[in-house]
Amino acid sequence: MTMHDWKQKFDRIYIHQSAANSTVALRFQEIFQDKVQIINGNPPDFVKGNLSASQFSQSKRQVFLTPFLGQFFKKMSRFS
Repeated sequence: MTMHDWKQKFDRIYIHQSAANSTVALRFQEIFQDKVQIINGNPPDFVKGNLSASQFSQSKRQVFLTPFLGQFFKKMSRFS
């Protein structure tokens, strides 16, 4: 896959302000220049819950980069 192919896969790259200087975010900014938007909060068209078919299709063409905010693995109560 060429760089041009990658650029065509995404319509918008949202980067949370607190992650804007990370190695990954800087690389996205270099590649997707005009498609990048630095934001403070959720993307403007963020929908929580069920998505319509068009919202789902649109969501697959967007990336939202944030700092890692949680845990990768969670303890299951029955194993505690």
